[in-house]
Amino acid sequence: MASTEREIIVTGNPSWMPPGLRERDRDVVCRWKVTRAERNVFRHKPKIPVSDWAARHRIVTRGPLEESLYRKTTTPYLNGIMDAAWFPSVMTLIVCATPQVGKSFMADTLTGYAIDRDPGPVLYVYPDEDTATENMRDRILPMIKKSPRLRAFLTGLGGDESGQRVNLQHMQVYMAWARSASRLGNRSIKYVILDEVDKYPTVANVREASPIDLAEARTLTYNHAGRKIIKISTPTVEAAPIWQALMTEAQVIFDYWVRCPECRKFQAMRFEQIKVPPDERDPERIQNYNLAWYECESCGEKWNEHMRDVAVRRGQWRSRQEGQALRAYLFQKRPLKIGFHIPSWLSHFVSFWEIGAAFFRAQGSKLKLKDWNNKYCAMPWKPYEVERQEDRILALRDDRPRGIVPSG
Repeated sequence: MASTEREIIVTGNPSWMPPGLRERDRDVVCRWKVTRAERNVFRHKPKIPVSDWAARHRIVTRGPLEESLYRKTTTPYLNGIMDAAWFPSVMTLIVCATPQVGKSFMADTLTGYAIDRDPGPVLYVYPDEDTATENMRDRILPMIKKSPRLRAFLTGLGGDESGQRVNLQHMQVYMAWARSASRLGNRSIKYVILDEVDKYPTVANVREASPIDLAEARTLTYNHAGRKIIKISTPTVEAAPIWQALMTEAQVIFDYWVRCPECRKFQAMRFEQIKVPPDERDPERIQNYNLAWYECESCGEKWNEHMRDVAVRRGQWRSRQEGQALRAYLFQKRPLKIGFHIPSWLSHFVSFWEIGAAFFRAQGSKLKLKDWNNKYCAMPWKPYEVERQEDRILALRDDRPRGIVPSG
């Protein structure tokens, strides 16, 4: 094994020097060798922001950017979330987001950072066993194996890499699913990642608590050792777990503010600013001819997707209530539980025409409108009924004889 020779020269007669070496007429030269394994053990790895770590060591293993290093400019809104996850005071991270915005990639990156910089047992919880096994095979193991930094922690033993667990040299990564109480118990966990919590059953089984409660209980041993609980999901309805966690559990909710490339004014993007031609309602034409754009609230500039990406790269996270920047808020308030809301129009991978066409396709169908609300706006569905005019008239009926009108 490779080693490095070190040398130190001892002058004088220090008290710790053996008596036989004190009677000498020259300095003592001490030499020793440090092996590579010893250097790895004793090397101090400084804490760096998770986003910086990802830009150096995280290899993208799926999608159009496969086999490339993570670029902070592709999904800029993820950088602040990943960095906030490892802020010392933060214990619980809640991310309510649409598909195609990188939320699962973010969760895996946090695991990679833990493996390299802050090791401890990791537990992933998925809605079902098949999803857990597939994600271990298709996402987590490839992430470890394709990164030179993370690959060094593999043991090389075949039995240490399975569909339900990875044993590394210094920690473990476990898979669990929401309907298995046994997979959610019997071990102490430092990092819990609860993926797509709105798809979990209410309880793990008839005799157990909810899967979320069971998983969170695994972290109690690490209460004073930097435990992290990460809840991620696309929302469904208001009473479901992710929206309840965001609204009632999070001490603060952060929204992403973009900066207009033209007028340089900050704003939180809203669906109402995605425009189509005034007389255009055909989703096929909107899609085929790219008839949608985003209109800046301040200057009215029409953004295409490229301008949107520029605006997002120049953006920042701000607290919903105070409007304070993310980093300043964390250092000032030092919150324990924080939440983030990510709609689809922030994503480099979602076009305005896609959002607009999907909206018009959903008209006239409650089911499709619910799906659009969840998957594009990252908002829960709230059932509603519209009162018809004749209902108001019929509600005024009484038992007065036919032909008699009210006096006056």
